Amino acid sequence: MDRNEFVSELDRILERIRDYIEEKHELPISADYSGELNHYTFYFPRKGEYSPEIASLFIKRLRKYSLEAYDILSNEGSNEDLDPIRIIVGVLQLVAKRIARPVSKG
Repeated sequence: MDRNEFVSELDRILERIRDYIEEKHELPISADYSGELNHYTFYFPRKGEYSPEIASLFIKRLRKYSLEAYDILSNEGSNEDLDPIRIIVGVLQLVAKRIARPVSKG
């Protein structure tokens, strides 16, 4: 997948994620750290209320980091890892431990 195709697909997927966040005001994710599955939820509050501005910033950063991951992986010649969904999930898993709220372990 070339970069233009990746960007087009990435934007389509991010729009669906944005719609989900606007509806649910959160984004759950599961992440496997060293064989242990952990469940996290990203929340988007400001003063206890849902903030579309924070959600929008989250999507913009997710896009930025996904594009950076694509560029790194494509420069390494790792074509099988260039799927936009895999890259988005990978980015979310990397940041989940730092900014998402743990839900449970399973």
